[in-house]
Amino acid sequence: SYNPSDFVSQLGLNEFNAWGILKALIDLCLRLDEGKYVIMRDPNKPLIQLYRVPPNSFEDNDSDNDDDNEKPDPAANA
Repeated sequence: SYNPSDFVSQLGLNEFNAWGILKALIDLCLRLDEGKYVIMRDPNKPLIQLYRVPPNSFEDNDSDNDDDNEKPDPAANA
């Protein structure tokens, strides 16, 4: 976890610019239709793109989703 001021200094920004960029991104997202989106940054350009994806994207289809937060039983591996 990063402190916001440490994070923006690592990126070479100042903190006020970072909060302004975040606010602009949030305002853009609030104007979009309800749905699921992916934000991607082009590694070679100063460009961020927003893509709409199908509603069931990135969902786990396993039926044992409830076990994700449980600790493994060491006896089960013996």
